[in-house]
Amino acid sequence: MSKAWKRLDLKGAGLQRVNAEYIRDMRRPVIAYALMAAFPLGLHRFYLKEPLGGAAYLLLGLSLIFGLLIGAGIWLLLPGLCLLGGAIFDLFWTDRRVTHLNKALRMRHFLRPDHRPPPGYQGREEGPDLKGNQVAGGQPASFNQQEAMLRALHKAGKGRRPPP
Repeated sequence: MSKAWKRLDLKGAGLQRVNAEYIRDMRRPVIAYALMAAFPLGLHRFYLKEPLGGAAYLLLGLSLIFGLLIGAGIWLLLPGLCLLGGAIFDLFWTDRRVTHLNKALRMRHFLRPDHRPPPGYQGREEGPDLKGNQVAGGQPASFNQQEAMLRALHKAGKGRRPPP
């Protein structure tokens, strides 16, 4: 997203404003994996809104550094293995966590209970549009209903792409 789009104020512009807010607030896997490069600090866990995991990484990293400073020898093995195991686990966990956070964020942005239609909005009307085509009365009420309708169309063979 360019800087011009980030500065653009779409207050009151409906879906465009909500989309711009969502894109600004969403978590990005590239940033999470870049922060994972400093995994003893747990920055990727803090970025992914997992403060307890970030604190655990930080404590293990500090204990490892403290052990190195005092020459603890074999006692360095436990925090080192915990950090390594956590880093390997987080390689797989991070992508799922980003997906989960972005899905929750999308629901929070798009399904706000305080959003109301504009004053005087009557909904979609049935009848011909400007080109004379018949227009259906309304859309399915929920995302799940839309998904079910798309699956049914695909099973019926209407969802196939035309040959090139």
